[in-house]
Amino acid sequence: MAGERSGQRTATQRKGNVEVLRYLFAYVIAVEHFCLKLPGVVLPAVDFFFLAAGCFQMRRMARETSFSPGRYLWERFTGLAFFYEASILLLTLFPEQGGGIVSVLGGLYRSIPDMLCLQMSGLFELHVNPPLWFISAMLLASLALALLFSFSRRLFVHALPVIALLCYAGLFFLQGNMDAIYAPNFLNPQRYLIPLGTIRALGGLSLGCLVWLFYERCREGLQNKKYRMALSAAEILAAVLTLYGALFRHHTAYDFYYLLFLPVILVCALSQNTLWGGLTDRVGKALSAALGKQFTLAVFCLHIPVIQLGGPLLRRLAGGSETGAALLFVLLLTAVSFAFTKASESFKRFVDKKR
Repeated sequence: MAGERSGQRTATQRKGNVEVLRYLFAYVIAVEHFCLKLPGVVLPAVDFFFLAAGCFQMRRMARETSFSPGRYLWERFTGLAFFYEASILLLTLFPEQGGGIVSVLGGLYRSIPDMLCLQMSGLFELHVNPPLWFISAMLLASLALALLFSFSRRLFVHALPVIALLCYAGLFFLQGNMDAIYAPNFLNPQRYLIPLGTIRALGGLSLGCLVWLFYERCREGLQNKKYRMALSAAEILAAVLTLYGALFRHHTAYDFYYLLFLPVILVCALSQNTLWGGLTDRVGKALSAALGKQFTLAVFCLHIPVIQLGGPLLRRLAGGSETGAALLFVLLLTAVSFAFTKASESFKRFVDKKR
């Protein structure tokens, strides 16, 4: 029970600086999928979420005295299931091409692997909401790392850099860049024994675990005020170089170099020891309190249904202005995500009462 309480406590602790980055990158992904103007910007956004997932998975595994991979995976799945399944159901019940009840029932049948988060297992094709490959790949990679950790903690720690290096080396030689979605037959992950998206997730989560281990080892120094200027400069430099690579060097071997800078940004955010650390921490916590802790998950899961169901209307309302349409999209996505977040909270309270 002590291990369970520890896990529940650490799972709910959030750092406002990291929350601000979650909001930023979630909207970057959503707006890019709406406008399709700067595909390179999505690359570091996706890998940031992989790093953050690995970082906080490592935090939980390290602090729980009786870590259970099965329980961890179940909690991760049930924690995101409301938004994940809602996204798939919206796209299946209201298909872009239209159709009758037979078409909808066929779509529901084909979406079963997606509903079970198995689309990146290498056994099925992607049928509904392709961006949800991220969640499927993340859960599969999380399970693999959790099983290795429960088998041998010492082996796990020593294997992390090897796993990360092998994953990214494999992507480099198989694909030549980080964006697995541009790989041959990405929507048919059966092409490879392990889909490229799952390899990318495993590499990102492993690197995120290393970030947390580094942060824990150097926590005292990272939070020392005399290093505030150095950490602030490091975060700015890492952000500028990541943005430069995303805007001007995307879909080439240069994609891999921002993996050197995303960990720096994450470590600086965890330390909260930058010139703006106090402000962004308060902003992040205020946003989570006002919009809900799972708001960014709702933004990620629901942005494709909003694009498909509301995109044409938004573009007509904007009178052909892509910028105006993007602003309307952000407003609509925010409203929809907020409504679903509150619905999710109400549903969880209802389930807890029944228990």
